[in-house]
Amino acid sequence: MPAILSVVRCKLSSKSSAGFTFLELLVVLSILGVMVSIVTPNLSSFFIKDSAQHEAFILQQSLQKLVDESWLEQRNHFIEFRDVSAKETQLVLWQRQNDHWQIQTSIYTLDSELTYQLETSSSALNQAKQSLSAVQNSRWVVFSNGEYLPFRLQIKSPSSTYTLVGDGINGIRIEP
Repeated sequence: MPAILSVVRCKLSSKSSAGFTFLELLVVLSILGVMVSIVTPNLSSFFIKDSAQHEAFILQQSLQKLVDESWLEQRNHFIEFRDVSAKETQLVLWQRQNDHWQIQTSIYTLDSELTYQLETSSSALNQAKQSLSAVQNSRWVVFSNGEYLPFRLQIKSPSSTYTLVGDGINGIRIEP
């Protein structure tokens, strides 16, 4: 019997590397996160039948991405609703470069069949414009610390209304 105990003790005392390291788990989770973020917008469009709901979902993803990128890049951004033509309105991204605000890109083109109504605090927007010496025609601001101007953006179709709601700190959500 003592021979069996010595074998068990040897097996218990030897270090075995069963399991994963924390770094391996982080790498796998980050890869899964990237894959889910790529696949989710594409999959959800199959299930969304209403154009206002689809628009709300796409805008939510676009604006949340902008908030995240502003925080990662440590840059302030302003958003302008710019009428490109009689039937086309774009969300234009302004970014400060070399002490001047410049248009960086158009981040989204709004659906001309839908109606949009953006509600923000005009005093907070004016205060942000003044403190950052920003463009006067901007309608929404995202700060370099990941915060943004609280807002409500209603998206209306003939059959439904969806509202994007951002409280300024947390994620942007959709309310039916």
